[in-house]
Amino acid sequence: MTTSTALARTRILEKTRVLVFALKAGGTAKTSSCTSLAAILGARGYKVLVIDLDPQCNSSQVLGYGKFRPGQRASPT
Repeated sequence: MTTSTALARTRILEKTRVLVFALKAGGTAKTSSCTSLAAILGARGYKVLVIDLDPQCNSSQVLGYGKFRPGQRASPT
């Protein structure tokens, strides 16, 4: 790896932030908080990735991805 490539990767990693919304209890506004923050940051020009590990997939629905494409399933059977 060249020095310029390593420097470029370091710059990207310095700007990357990971936020986790996790709590065992239900009904604690995790989905609402996460999707609201993602929408605000996206509107401000930040690149945002939301990963919803909840089997209900509510974050996907809130962000407008409520329908599954052919071959996709909401939960494994």
